[in-house]
Amino acid sequence: GTLIRALLLAIALASCLASPSARAGATFGDSPHLATLPDFGACDVTVTPANAYTTLAQVNDPTKRVFCVQPGNYRAYGLIQLRRSGTESQPRFLRFHAADGVRNAAQRPERAIFEWIHVQASWWVIQGLTIQPKHPATTWLLAVINGDHNILDGNLVDGIDHRPESVQHGIVIDGYGGDPATHNVVQRNLVLNGNLGRLDIDYQGIYVRPGHHAGADNDFNRIVDNEVADWGDAVAVDGYDPGCGELGVQH
Repeated sequence: GTLIRALLLAIALASCLASPSARAGATFGDSPHLATLPDFGACDVTVTPANAYTTLAQVNDPTKRVFCVQPGNYRAYGLIQLRRSGTESQPRFLRFHAADGVRNAAQRPERAIFEWIHVQASWWVIQGLTIQPKHPATTWLLAVINGDHNILDGNLVDGIDHRPESVQHGIVIDGYGGDPATHNVVQRNLVLNGNLGRLDIDYQGIYVRPGHHAGADNDFNRIVDNEVADWGDAVAVDGYDPGCGELGVQH
């Protein structure tokens, strides 16, 4: 009798855990490893669809630090490359122009939509934007390349309009030429709809790449409280040498 009761209890628990209706009401607390977002202060530049040609050209201007983006479609401006670093006390921002406490761009009816964004610098906060490319040649949709101490927070990365020609990665952290990407935080982002072209390729939702040069140890990066759906490998911390002999190794 005891054994039968135990088996019935195990079956009931397994059924409950496997039931979508049982999981529907589940809630998850915030990770204790979330980065605290610094105060952006006032907007130095307000980007709108009407002035984007001039304002997006200023993203590496050393006299301008906080770029607040109004709702609109900015995909026509192609790759946005952020090359000017901020500092710990004066980080730089590219952010949706709102202070409403909304955690992710997907939760807003209005969005600021970009083709792709690469952070090739340090101490940036990329917050509340939508990266939703259309051009087939777009590859790394939102990337930190040899940058440190950047925060990617609350962005929507969506491949719904994208039929890739080759590799497609949603959010990427990578070094370059021996200069690693370290101490970056990827948090509260939503990554959706990868590889809709159904190519026979690897494609990662959030991807920490291996180092291809000595010293390119892409270390101490945090990936917390993200959601990845319909996208190959959800989160990948990658190596390419079966013998673990990469020139750069993540820790």
